[in-house]
Amino acid sequence: MAETSVAGHKLPAYILQLPESVISVFIAATETATLHRYERQGGGLLRREDRYMSVGENGVGKQRAWDRRTPLGIYFANDQLDTSRMHEKYGVTAFPLDYPNAWDEFNERTGDGIWIHGMARGGGRRPPLDTDGCIALPNDELLELENYLQLLTTPVIITRRITWLSPTEVKAARDEFSAALDTWVRSFRDGDWHRYHLNRPL
Repeated sequence: MAETSVAGHKLPAYILQLPESVISVFIAATETATLHRYERQGGGLLRREDRYMSVGENGVGKQRAWDRRTPLGIYFANDQLDTSRMHEKYGVTAFPLDYPNAWDEFNERTGDGIWIHGMARGGGRRPPLDTDGCIALPNDELLELENYLQLLTTPVIITRRITWLSPTEVKAARDEFSAALDTWVRSFRDGDWHRYHLNRPL
């Protein structure tokens, strides 16, 4: 378990701004088979813990149903399932993610049923590439994380590796995105459909 403050130093590149409602952020770094949990700490983030995980048998970059790949992107758990009457491979509990999200649909990605779930009891340590596309954690570790995984609130960022930016770089990226979003909103309000489609933040 790690407790590393990243405030004032490098920050995960995917997090430009967090709503006040977000306490924790999960980043699944698939190249290292590690699920990291970061926690809001003042104006920055604190890396709280790192957990071993398994992902899709065919790796990441899901494009279609049944390709046995784990999607890359930013997702949210939209439910917590009682797995007591499900196949034992799902372990003690499961959190379905909102794949495909709007960005996936825009890119014509198909499929569903991407979960964060546990493992079969007594099954031993699963290989890093060993699911149908879900993220699987040892049961005890998943139970230790479940209170931090708030439905429809806690971001789950799935990436190959964590990319880091300085606070100055994060601010520049946030300002650039905000300016583009403002232009897009104004063009919609003004009925400037050419500028609206040119500047939409997709």
